[in-house]
Amino acid sequence: GDEGIQTTEQFNKVMGERRFFDAMRDRVVGVPQIGMAVIAAANGDLLNSLSGWPTIAANIAGREAFHRAMDPASPRLILAASVRGLNDGPWRFFMSRRLTARSGEVLGMIGVGLDAEYFATFFRRLSGAPDGWLSLFRSDGMLLATSLPDQTLLGKRYADSLPHRMMATGQAGKAVLTGGAFRYNPASSPTRIVVATAVDGFPAYVAVVTGESAFLAPWRNRNYLIVGIAALLTL
Repeated sequence: GDEGIQTTEQFNKVMGERRFFDAMRDRVVGVPQIGMAVIAAANGDLLNSLSGWPTIAANIAGREAFHRAMDPASPRLILAASVRGLNDGPWRFFMSRRLTARSGEVLGMIGVGLDAEYFATFFRRLSGAPDGWLSLFRSDGMLLATSLPDQTLLGKRYADSLPHRMMATGQAGKAVLTGGAFRYNPASSPTRIVVATAVDGFPAYVAVVTGESAFLAPWRNRNYLIVGIAALLTL
């Protein structure tokens, strides 16, 4: 809007300038979860990105973040699956949206890549116990980020998982006690409390798993205290 862009030719020329690379770089300072930002033409040609200047010649038309954003039937904001960067780079999931002129002509796409490891580190600090973990899922069960140690779980759908079934059956925000081995986490306790809740404003939900170390240890300590007091009173 500020540039008065009305055509794809104008968009491609202006968005490919160095000043937009500088603008993107300045915008992400102090926002450590953003690992990448890209601007692409309507055909998928990369016009600008945080990977460096001058922009490398590349086409991202095959990426989910691009072709879903460019689909007229898609919502305004797209949340793409976590993917590994080139040359075994970091895992990132992209938020993207298509850009249109005032005339309605589709000009291209802008996308922001969020580092899955940033969220994993944050989740580990929140969970605070080896038998508990937090995970961020897309609304269809696609795993975007997790505090679990196995990062190869990212970018896969877990539509049959308990958190996804809870979201699908209207149990969002409810605590469910579950048991049995959890093969994705060797440190998992036999019984766990699982809560899944939607992320407001985004097509995503968070699953929180609390292990026995968080809820059984205080219960045992309290019981020991009660037994001790009872024994003392009996004496």
